[in-house]
Amino acid sequence: MRDLEREVQSKKVTLKLIEIYRNLSGEKKLELAAELYEMSRDLLKIGILSREPDLTKKELEKRILEQLLPKNLLEKIIKE
Repeated sequence: MRDLEREVQSKKVTLKLIEIYRNLSGEKKLELAAELYEMSRDLLKIGILSREPDLTKKELEKRILEQLLPKNLLEKIIKE
């Protein structure tokens, strides 16, 4: 029963967040999106470095871009 209660509570929280986000100004939504992007890059960086701790800054940036960008765009940016 506790799982059901958690699921119901989780849905309530999600609906409340959606309501809050809908009422934000465009500027605030963009600010939040930029913050989320930076946080995702930071988490990605941590994950990559945990697997490959000896990467140079350039190699690390390449690995990050490989995860974030479509292959065709990546090829235009990184010339090998």
